[in-house]
Amino acid sequence: MLKELTDRYVRDCFRQESAPRASELAYRLGMSPVQLSRAFRELLGVCPSDYLKRQQVDFAKQLLSTTTLSTTQIAYRAGFGTRATFFRLFRKLARATPREYGGP
Repeated sequence: MLKELTDRYVRDCFRQESAPRASELAYRLGMSPVQLSRAFRELLGVCPSDYLKRQQVDFAKQLLSTTTLSTTQIAYRAGFGTRATFFRLFRKLARATPREYGGP
């Protein structure tokens, strides 16, 4: 249930082109940040912020593969505040730049 509710929250963030935040997720789920962190570690084996960052990068990968949007547009659609933040996190998690992955 936690994963499904989190994934729904993340999709809502992407529709609004806003960054998913663990603190906001905790609030929406009626949990404290500490409770959310414990639940994530127990059920998913990761902390909430790492899970949310991975979701952002996975969404960016999907956009890179299925659209002709610029990397700047993709960065904003995936909820990254800046293009630099997008590139830094994408490279860290995908082990490639967006262009190397297949971006325009």
